[in-house]
Amino acid sequence: MIAAVSCKETENNVAVTDFTLSESAVTLLVGETETVTAALTPANATEPLLWTSSNPGTATVLGGVVTALLPGTATITASTLDGKIQKSFTVTVIVVATGITIGIKDLELAYQVNEQEALPYTFTPIQALNTIVTWTSSDPNVATVDAATGVVTAMTKGTAIITAWLEDGESDFCNVTTRDISVYATGVALNIKSLRLVVGQQTNLAFTISPADATVKKVKWSSDAPDVAKVDAFTGEITAVSAGTANIVATTVDGGFTDKCTMEILNMPPNLLLNPGFEDPDNGVLNGMPPNWTQIPATWFTAYYSADPLGPGNAPPNNTNNMRSDVAFFTTGNGVDIADVLTGKYTARIPAAQAGGSYQIVNVTPGEIYEYGCDIAFRLNNISQQTIKNYETLKILSPDGLTLYGEAPIDVDNAEVNGAGYIIKGVNGIVVIPDDVTQVRFQVDQRNFNNPNAAPVMCWDECYFRWVP
Repeated sequence: MIAAVSCKETENNVAVTDFTLSESAVTLLVGETETVTAALTPANATEPLLWTSSNPGTATVLGGVVTALLPGTATITASTLDGKIQKSFTVTVIVVATGITIGIKDLELAYQVNEQEALPYTFTPIQALNTIVTWTSSDPNVATVDAATGVVTAMTKGTAIITAWLEDGESDFCNVTTRDISVYATGVALNIKSLRLVVGQQTNLAFTISPADATVKKVKWSSDAPDVAKVDAFTGEITAVSAGTANIVATTVDGGFTDKCTMEILNMPPNLLLNPGFEDPDNGVLNGMPPNWTQIPATWFTAYYSADPLGPGNAPPNNTNNMRSDVAFFTTGNGVDIADVLTGKYTARIPAAQAGGSYQIVNVTPGEIYEYGCDIAFRLNNISQQTIKNYETLKILSPDGLTLYGEAPIDVDNAEVNGAGYIIKGVNGIVVIPDDVTQVRFQVDQRNFNNPNAAPVMCWDECYFRWVP
């Protein structure tokens, strides 16, 4: 007996064509829940929405009901079943502070120059957010305090108690004593006069007050372009905001002496290689060299691997085995359009048993750190082809090519394999430039391992060599 089940499409299912959410932002305490509703278009739509959280460790969502788990933020997204319409809102999960601790219990300030200090503090628990603190002084004639920020200013000689208050009455205090200046400052010097940062980076500058026994060894910080680089007036913490140039100025609290550091802010350190994609004179396989790159002469391999008793036609002495035997070069006779794998590359055609590759000379700063890399493409070795050995590598060398500073061999394990059977691999490394070196050679090595029937092609793209801040 055969049982048959008849299925019929549900005719009364009405799809959602648009919707709006009842909230654009939600703030919850740990453990709280809130239901966010959706107004559907059309009003009689029957399809449900899909709800997801970008950070389920902070907040989860089920059918629009948001549950706060841990302090932090999460983006809650509602979407139609086909995913074509999505709406999101932000959830901020907070913990209310039950206590406060001021980081400085006793503070001395010089009243003659109205010396200031921003009192540091922490909450209990430390994850507490959005907690209001109110500051008071027991004697504003001696020392005032900004009620909102906790910045204390010395006014006249004496003592005062500065107290930080939470809304529930919890508090902590700091004893302030104002003092006379016995040795006045005569100058300030920053340890660095120029500095480069990438957007989002933070740093601090060191400084020296003269004389060494000055009573007030404190500066106020400022930036002439805070939209490029901003600085905390008291801590001196610098934050790179946007690309451009800014001067960070340190001004002594005693005497108003100044020194500055010029900040160069970069969106990303520039690629120091010219023509990094090997574009032109031909898009794809080339017989000649593209602009800005120099062909490696076969004699270089003989000189560089002179310790190899078998000569450059064999793998180097430190690795006589294949790196991976199931991966091959592209070849000139296989009909492969390399542009379908990586586009706009230089891919050297190397005669049988010859060495090949290319390089470019780059100016560098002694002692600095640089990152380097590229993308490569190979074909899986489904026929008798050349296998990868450690002649296939990316090197950072001295300009003459004889001193090795850094090397990134091609390890194709865990590389991406696309549907056509090609392997695409990112190769990368880090190199520290020796103290006496001002130029290096960025070099791509490849060669044909004695196969007289194939002129192998290795596909390189997106080469880069850039400074690491």
